[in-house]
Amino acid sequence: MQKPPAQTLGVSGIEPKPVNTPDQGANWPAIAALPPFQMFLAEKHPYTQQGDSYLNAIEILQQRHDDGLLEEYETWHKAKGYWPNETPMGYLDSTDSEVLTE
Repeated sequence: MQKPPAQTLGVSGIEPKPVNTPDQGANWPAIAALPPFQMFLAEKHPYTQQGDSYLNAIEILQQRHDDGLLEEYETWHKAKGYWPNETPMGYLDSTDSEVLTE
């Protein structure tokens, strides 16, 4: 008597979502949620209406379509100097040795 063939289970119909990597462009929804970015927009591109600064940031991003806005923000972030241990994208700056020590 022989063993029956092994049964396998597979999944089909689920497509993987693309991962937003730096070479695919900026992750604007995540950038728009950053308080420094919202402050940048409030200073450089005043909002037309009061309310949620995240929604205002999304509205401005839809109008601007990344025409140098990211570079403008990065320059502003560095010049402001309020966040010396943080990158413009909200990550800790790994080049600062004090940040890496416990």
